[in-house]
Amino acid sequence: MSSTMDYPRLPTTISKGPHLAGEIATTLAIASIVFEHDITYSKKLIKGDEALFALALVRDFAKRKLYNRGPPCIESYYNSTDYFDEYMWGVVWLYFATGNNNYLSLTTDPSICKINDKACNEIPYLKILSWNNKLPAAMLLLTRMMMFHNSGYPNEEMLTMY
Repeated sequence: MSSTMDYPRLPTTISKGPHLAGEIATTLAIASIVFEHDITYSKKLIKGDEALFALALVRDFAKRKLYNRGPPCIESYYNSTDYFDEYMWGVVWLYFATGNNNYLSLTTDPSICKINDKACNEIPYLKILSWNNKLPAAMLLLTRMMMFHNSGYPNEEMLTMY
């Protein structure tokens, strides 16, 4: 069996995709930690990650749209239901990669519950990690913060919730 694709795969241009940006931001942040021994490369990864995060994830929540809603060539293959979990997953890893408390503040801001009520409710299916739900993994990392670091006010209340 050949591992090469023997059919055309046309590129698709998208103009939205906060969940993709969150996944890429996570990957860049984790890679920067893995390659921290190569300071130049690690800093390059973080710089790209921060630029991506600023561009795609910090925009007005109300204006964000799922990239898989609309184009039939995407919708049938990637049926993501939300992007907030990728936002949380990406920003938590960005905090761990940089140590920048501004990123921790983004994940522990009480207004998160107003932006995405699912993040703060006891909804059983949101407690299960899956390709479509990274929120439990982000919360696990935030729980680690609560258990092993003295983060103090203003992060304490939200970290206790996680």
